[in-house]
Amino acid sequence: MHIGSVAKKIGLTPDAIRFYERNALLPRPPRSAGGFREFADTDVQTLGFIRQVQGLGFTLKEVRELLELRQRRLQPCAPVRRRLEQKLLHVHGKLEDLQS
Repeated sequence: MHIGSVAKKIGLTPDAIRFYERNALLPRPPRSAGGFREFADTDVQTLGFIRQVQGLGFTLKEVRELLELRQRRLQPCAPVRRRLEQKLLHVHGKLEDLQS
């Protein structure tokens, strides 16, 4: 699948996908004979995951950590849950600051 199709499917821009690739959040996809990036379904899933967790307020560093846990496939539920709880506490703290 080419970058434009992936971007439309996930709701990102091609530039955002290239940004994730440059920052090692997404492995560099192979290129076609014409030089176009060829994304696999796993790449599309990874991009969807990145978009979701960034939408929840995770930083690029935190996204990278979550992706590493995801790639290990060693029941990452507890570490992910801890990170989500920490993020939620951080967001609640920001809300309190804004309200005061």
